[in-house]
Amino acid sequence: MGLTGIGKEFPISLGADAVTAAFVIGFVNIGSGMGHLAGGAILDKLGRAKTMFIIAALFSVGVCAMALSVVTRSIPVQIAGCLVCGIS
Repeated sequence: MGLTGIGKEFPISLGADAVTAAFVIGFVNIGSGMGHLAGGAILDKLGRAKTMFIIAALFSVGVCAMALSVVTRSIPVQIAGCLVCGIS
């Protein structure tokens, strides 16, 4: 929710126009849908504790990708970060 809240401003800070910014932040929602399906499947197979560990690890990777996108000023890296954060 926090990432979606800063949605437009974050990609624009990397030089994206308004349409591209909406496209980039849309990946959070795409990832969220994928994450709900995958998370449920993983929960059924591995249990709650392991699933929560995997989700936390994925979120950490997503946050690192978002930080890397700022350092490298890379929209594709930001898209990957949004997708991974959404999945988590």
